[in-house]
Order: sequence, then structure tokens, then C-alpha cells
Amino acid sequence: MDEFIKVAKEAAAQAGEYLKKKIQSAKIVKHKSSIIDVVTDADIDAQKLIIDLIKKNFPKHEFLAEEQEDNRQISNNFVWTIDPIDGTSAYAAGLPTYSSSIALLYNKKPIVGAIYQAITNDVVWAVRGSGSFREEKKISVSQITNLKEATIGFDPSYFPRAKELAAIAAPLSDKTRIMPMIWSQASALSLVACGIFDGFIQVGNPKVWDVAAGKLIVEEARGRLTDFDNKPINIFALEGYIAGSSSITEKLLQFT
Repeated sequence: MDEFIKVAKEAAAQAGEYLKKKIQSAKIVKHKSSIIDVVTDADIDAQKLIIDLIKKNFPKHEFLAEEQEDNRQISNNFVWTIDPIDGTSAYAAGLPTYSSSIALLYNKKPIVGAIYQAITNDVVWAVRGSGSFREEKKISVSQITNLKEATIGFDPSYFPRAKELAAIAAPLSDKTRIMPMIWSQASALSLVACGIFDGFIQVGNPKVWDVAAGKLIVEEARGRLTDFDNKPINIFALEGYIAGSSSITEKLLQFT
């Protein structure tokens, strides 16, 4: 595990350094599902940087990355899931709320994860069974239990947003201290693990590379992720989820 997390952390840090330098000059090169679902040249370059570094160390491992043209079903072997920029729309707008998310799966479960989070300019990481860390400091989720004192992140995903904003965000907004939308779920999950966000609600249909690293990091920080029916999430078939401490997730379920 030591070699796996060493490479994951190095790849996240190197991608983060590249993305910081590139953010003001990044160019949109294509659109995917909608006009706001964009890919920049920085996504492609950062993904190559990450994959090249991992391949150098683990040439027999497999990859499932967001900007690959050949995304496919994965095996039970060692598979790296990579989102070179989680929050590309924010990145393309010049907002430093994006992240770079890397996880290693074995038997289709994350065993190590590392996320460079631009909002705090550091790497948050975890190894299954060994806890979560922000750089070298061990972290845990917030112990706040009162929603009125809580910071709850919310991500309505891509269009259409109005339904989720009206059904979830509007009723919840008067019950919390603040409810930021930072447009990067990997960043939000990192902030939950660090105890900066007390909870987080993600709607839509996230992909495995969006959530694999963050799920491990939150759980190793003594938090939990649940779907809107209070069941454990399946990282390969997501339809929204809640993250936070057990107490906060229970309270957030009533709004979903």
C-alpha cells in the first residue's frame, strides 16, 4: 500500500501544480453532455501527466479516466480511476474550487485515494484501514450535529437544476449556517473529510472517477456516504448521495 499511496499523492500534487499554472490560459476544446459540460486542454494534459506517472511505476495496472475515449467496464484487478479536473466548468471560469482526483481500486473497491484540492492548495489522501490525512496531518469529519451551525455543500449537477434547487436547496437553505456550491464534488468530499464542510449533498448521476477517492477519504475520516434512501452507495451506479458524519447525514436525509 505504501508504494500505491506514494504514487497517488505524487500524481495529485504534480497535477495540482500544473493546473495552478494553467488556469488563466486553459482553453475549452470540446463540450460533452451540454454547453456547460466542458473539456479543456488542461484536462487532457493533466490526465496524461497522471497516467504517465502511474504507468512508470505500475505498468501492468489498468486505467479508467474521465477523458479517455475507451471508457469500459473494469476488471477486479488493480484499476486507477482518474478525474484530472473535477469541476472543469469552475476551472474554465477561473475559479479555484476544482480538484484532481485519483483512486486505486482492487476488486472494484477503492483501496487508496488522493485528491488535490485547489481551494486549500493541498492534497488530502487515505489508505483503506489507515485513516485520512491532509498532507501529513490526520483528519476527521466534523462533530457538529446542529444543522443551524452547519456548513452544508450542495451540488445540483448539470441541467436541469431548477427542480433540485427548489426541492432540496431552498428548504434546506434556511436550516443551515451557509450552503456553498463549489462545483466540484471531489473538493466537497475532501472538505467534508477535513471537517470544513459539515455535510454535502450531490444530485445527478456522478461517475466512478468523481467519487471513488472521495468516498474512501470520507469513510476513513470516520464519515459516511449514503444514497437518498439511506442505503450504502454503489460507486458504479450513482443517483445522488449525502456525505458527512452519521448525525448530519441522518438530518440531511429528510430533505432528499
